Amino acid sequence: LHVDWLLSTNSHRQRRTQEQQLQSMLSFLLLKHMCPLESLCVVPHHYAWKLSIDLMVLSSEGGAVVDIASRAIRAALHQTKLPHIVPISAKGKAQMDLAVDSDVQQAESVDCNDCPLIVSVAVLQCPPKAASVLVLDATLEEELCASCIVHVAVSKGLQVVAITNPTGSVPFGLLPDITSTATQAAKQVFDYMDKNTISTSTETLLQEQFRKF
Repeated sequence: LHVDWLLSTNSHRQRRTQEQQLQSMLSFLLLKHMCPLESLCVVPHHYAWKLSIDLMVLSSEGGAVVDIASRAIRAALHQTKLPHIVPISAKGKAQMDLAVDSDVQQAESVDCNDCPLIVSVAVLQCPPKAASVLVLDATLEEELCASCIVHVAVSKGLQVVAITNPTGSVPFGLLPDITSTATQAAKQVFDYMDKNTISTSTETLLQEQFRKF
């Protein structure tokens, strides 16, 4: 997983810091849960697919970048096709050869149904004796006012698989409300993404890529 932060308004040091923070957070919250490793196996104990994710941030005008990044990663994995591989063993050769099927119809999808989405919940502290306010898709101003921002990774089965809070401490009594809010928001995003299917232009692009093998 590699992140490029391409905002021209930031200095080189700021970009590097933001790249490292986003890359570290995405790795912690998503990598272990993206897809079953066995689904990437080509030949047991010999060959496996290696998936590389290159993420480019072109703009940031409020709202959690990590949330949008998780949606982009899940959508990209859903459109990823792996060529069908046929292992060929030859007599007298210790190493196994691989034959790549260039037919896109035989390609296999990545098993990423349980790839989580990340929902960031900003906690705004109110005056004493008033309940804290939980904010989704916070603006830059709301993020600056927040006592903490909790990032929750939610699976397709609406289970919280990872949680992190790099800013401030979370009142223990608020944690159930935070995870409940994140789960409800994730369900809406999952439902919306499920309604979208691969486009014709993307299918054409996939076919062109397969012809290169």
